[in-house]
Amino acid sequence: MLKKIKEFFRVIGELKYIIPLMRYKWPDLEDNASLAHSFQETVQKFGGKEFLYFEDEVWTYKQTNEAANILANKLSNEGIEHGDRIVLFMENRPDFVISLLAINKLGAIGVLINTSLTGNPLVHCINTSDSKKCIFGDELSGSLEGVLSEINITKSSDLLWVDDGAPNNCPEWASNIKENLDEACLLNLDETDKVVAGDTAFYIFTSGTTGVPKAALFPNVKIVAGSTNITKAGYRLTSDDCMYNCLPLYHSTGLILGLCACIQVGASTFIKRKFSASSFWGEVQKFNTTAFVYVGELCRYLSFQDPCDDEKNNPISKMVGNGLRPDLWDTFRNRFKVERICEIYGASEANGMFMNLLNKDQTIGMTNVDIKLFAYDVAEDKLKVDEDGKYIEITDHSPGLALMKIGPNAIYNGYTDAQASEKKIIRDVVEEGDRWFDTGDLLKTMDVGFALGRQINSLNLSLKSYLAMRSPCL
Repeated sequence: MLKKIKEFFRVIGELKYIIPLMRYKWPDLEDNASLAHSFQETVQKFGGKEFLYFEDEVWTYKQTNEAANILANKLSNEGIEHGDRIVLFMENRPDFVISLLAINKLGAIGVLINTSLTGNPLVHCINTSDSKKCIFGDELSGSLEGVLSEINITKSSDLLWVDDGAPNNCPEWASNIKENLDEACLLNLDETDKVVAGDTAFYIFTSGTTGVPKAALFPNVKIVAGSTNITKAGYRLTSDDCMYNCLPLYHSTGLILGLCACIQVGASTFIKRKFSASSFWGEVQKFNTTAFVYVGELCRYLSFQDPCDDEKNNPISKMVGNGLRPDLWDTFRNRFKVERICEIYGASEANGMFMNLLNKDQTIGMTNVDIKLFAYDVAEDKLKVDEDGKYIEITDHSPGLALMKIGPNAIYNGYTDAQASEKKIIRDVVEEGDRWFDTGDLLKTMDVGFALGRQINSLNLSLKSYLAMRSPCL
């Protein structure tokens, strides 16, 4: 009984964080709201503060903003306009962040490509995006050179090479991005005033486990609202925090839950090319990282490491991510003394997201979108129907296929491919004419005690979801 009373008051204490979230108003589609706007506002408040830690480099918010302005001016002078697409093919490093911001400042669309792609999948992602330019890192020159004859970006002036600290020269088939940079163009651009919340900011590709990678559309409104809410209700992040981020920035978890969340509040972040379990705790201590953006595989690797001195009294107190398995949850929390684990559930193309707002163990929490679970025949890979041909809604704690209703407060942006977008929609589920997003995953409700009257869910991973969650950063 005493345990239940403590849990009751703990959950009541969460209200001070949840109420502001409920009052948050998403930007209107015509508002001047974007990652670039958020970044420039943060620069005004925290310009001299450390923003990026990377290897031996330290970048302040002001330095990063000025570098992004210089690059944006170059791109503008070379003909990049609002709505144009630019491929960004680079590992996690400051140049990626600077390029990302420069593209967004112009209202152009960043086509963020998985750095492990080569051959036909790489060609597919580049060519289907219909991009005008490609910004690529020297570390990926070999991958790009292998498909030069097949991609539709053909001019060397449109293939912009970014050095990576090694004594390599720019390939003859590309141009050095540092050429024709006007170092005096430090001020924010007028073009950013024309960027609005409804504009598409990025194409983020699916993993391609069920076919070729598909480009999911990410409008500015989704990035701003998502990263703002995750800072308020997920991490409870402030400008005093520093985040550990080794997840790929070409994916929504590392980008929106990681980098963009830091930008919203002026926090610092340590970014890393790839995850290393052996160096993790030493880096946590060196950069005093208080927050961690994760996928479950990282937690599994850390839990299987032998204990080390650096993990003791470590500063990480909060973490947000996905895929932390129930059988590992308690072990990870208890060993590493993490106070807050905010597991989330969503997809790049989805119209809603779950968050473990109440810090309930082994759950994906709750969502504010209209979601229903339906009986699913796993062997036949289809929804079950009753004798009247109606879908069967789950009313107990059994697993069911999760469908999210599409509506004004749960907009489905889909993919660049209209046919692929349509395949994710199921119609006439509850009533004639309704439209629901098919998550492709089995969820179940859980009884976790007092939860402010909200339904709490747990994720039963389908095979394709498990494969999709395997991090490419390992």
